[in-house]
Amino acid sequence: MKSLPSISSDPMIDRQDVDRYAQWFRTYAKGFYGDDGREWEACALKRRHTFRVMGEIGVLGKSLELSPEDMNLARTMALFHDVGRFVQYARFKTFVDAISADHGRLSVEVLREEYVLDDLSAQNRDLIMYCVEWHNKKELPPDASPREKYFLRLLRDADKLDIWRVVTAHYNGRSEAPRETVELGLPRTGKISPRVHAEILAGGVVNSLDLKTAPDFMALQMGWVFDLNLYKSFELLHKRAYLEKIARALPPSREARQIYRKVRSYLDERLQGKQEPQACSLTGGTNHE
Repeated sequence: MKSLPSISSDPMIDRQDVDRYAQWFRTYAKGFYGDDGREWEACALKRRHTFRVMGEIGVLGKSLELSPEDMNLARTMALFHDVGRFVQYARFKTFVDAISADHGRLSVEVLREEYVLDDLSAQNRDLIMYCVEWHNKKELPPDASPREKYFLRLLRDADKLDIWRVVTAHYNGRSEAPRETVELGLPRTGKISPRVHAEILAGGVVNSLDLKTAPDFMALQMGWVFDLNLYKSFELLHKRAYLEKIARALPPSREARQIYRKVRSYLDERLQGKQEPQACSLTGGTNHE
């Protein structure tokens, strides 16, 4: 993933553009805070998440030696990847896409309705919107171009790295938002469902529609390791011990132990190989939920 397909004739985004978009984002998000404490906490969580994902994508982009122009493009995608979350919560009082709306598509709708990217070239505008719309899907579109896949994988890795940070802090008593916001309102009682257990042991990414309990959701988060793309992402996952933190928070069970061994073994393989996994090739596919 070192060699980035480029479009040399396309005017690129500079740092001033990113700063201007960030100021627009702050103003837009602030309009949804309201007086309700729960709504304020939910919106504040997504605002903080957005800027941390921008930071994560900067770290990953540096490891890939992105040009300044492409780094600004990646940071802009990170800035807008969840902008639809605010209207989602305002309308449905939840961040659960399955019972509300696809937040990737909502984010694109916001960008279009607010004319945020209209000053960009069509190529850059379309690429940003494409990656924003697909960043949360289980599978990448099979017809995505090499450049679209490149930035999608970068964005998806950065997004997961901060989600892991949020959920592991929550499991260790340092939550930034109400429990139902972080745990999707799933019941804490119960075991890991057989379908979730089998999917992870098979090396697959769990479909969110299969989640029945909070332990299911925790297991899904561990299974995201199969959807990482960059060697730097694996390094950060190991250094920050996110898998171990989730495993310790899971209710003890045979299924939980087997899942941890599976995902840890996969992480160790990727680290020992010291190369990008096959999913990172410019023609391959990947999964994300």
